[in-house]
Amino acid sequence: MVCRHHYSRSFCRNSQLHLGVFLDERLVGAMQFGPPLDRSRVLPLVPDTPWYDMLELNRMVLAPDVPRNGESRVIAMACRLIRRHAPHIKWILSFADAGQCGDGTIYRASGFALSGIKWTEFLRLRSGRMVRRLAVSANAPQACGGAASTVEFARRTGATRVKVPSVRYVRILDPAFELRDPPLPHSALAERGVRCYKGKMRR
Repeated sequence: MVCRHHYSRSFCRNSQLHLGVFLDERLVGAMQFGPPLDRSRVLPLVPDTPWYDMLELNRMVLAPDVPRNGESRVIAMACRLIRRHAPHIKWILSFADAGQCGDGTIYRASGFALSGIKWTEFLRLRSGRMVRRLAVSANAPQACGGAASTVEFARRTGATRVKVPSVRYVRILDPAFELRDPPLPHSALAERGVRCYKGKMRR
């Protein structure tokens, strides 16, 4: 389900919690939760968070025929399930890849706080697929087809290096915890030129 519908055409291999989305007993979506790529860098976002007491929403996909507002409803249901069955989880982290999908409208509608905006470097392959440059360089030379660097990989394959906005969101599940820094206002997205829907800039 994830490989079929997610824009990356891949599933997250280190995810630990998997939730299926069913409509009339038919599987119409899936969610993957797990540890972030670098836990030590994100734990300070919410002070005093125990080492294993947060999750990142790594992947979320829904079939095209899911009813309107399905994404925000599914996220809300997932948060309730996590609070009920895994009460040690204090908060959830997620990123909106504005270069591929959107700037996080569904997260804002689901009670997530806007906590960061940054521009991330990707490689756009000739097929149109976007690959995070960091993911490629971390696995070089294997991921680069023997190339010693992503620069050489791009030269060999004809890939182009592009920067796309990545928007970070946090949903606090335990009211005893709070963000270290005040959340950004939603207007910060437009102020920083990040207004995307399905990978395209919008007014």
